[in-house]
Amino acid sequence: MPQYNKLIIGTCDREIRLYELSNFEPYCQIIGLETMPLHLDYSVREEDECIILYGDEQGCVNIILISSVGETLRNWTKCPAVEEIPSVSMENINDSRNITFIRWKVHNDWVTKIKYIHSIESIISSSNDDYTALVIALDLHPRNTDPNPVNTSTHA
Repeated sequence: MPQYNKLIIGTCDREIRLYELSNFEPYCQIIGLETMPLHLDYSVREEDECIILYGDEQGCVNIILISSVGETLRNWTKCPAVEEIPSVSMENINDSRNITFIRWKVHNDWVTKIKYIHSIESIISSSNDDYTALVIALDLHPRNTDPNPVNTSTHA
C-alpha cells in the first residue's frame, strides 16, 4: 500500500498484518480469517478506495474492498491489541460500513496466484486444478451458482 506507506503480509496464523514501510513496525492486523492467506494482492480502485485480495488453501478468492481507506486504517489502530498489535477481527470487518468482504469458491485446489487488473477491473487467479487452472472474474460481486456456496458474503 505505497500511498499509505504500508506493507501487507499474510501469516500462517490466519492473519493479515500491515506494517509501516518507514520502520517496518507493526501498524495493525486483521485477525480471525477462516483460512490461511497464501497469496495476496493490493490495488487502488478509486480515490480513497482499495482492494485487498488473497487466495487460500481451499481454492477461494477472498476480496476485501475498503472505502475511506485512510479513515478506516486509522480506526483499526484504535482496536484492542493482540500480541501488542492493534487488531480488527473479520467479524468486525463484516459489520463495517466502509468494508465489503466477499469469499468466492473458485478453484478445487489451493490458489497459486491472484492479481487484480485495474485496467479491466477484473481478478485473475490460478490453481493447480485442471478444470479451473486460470479464472478471470469480470465482476467483483460474483454470483455463486453453487447451491452450497462457501461463505460468500457481502457487507456494505
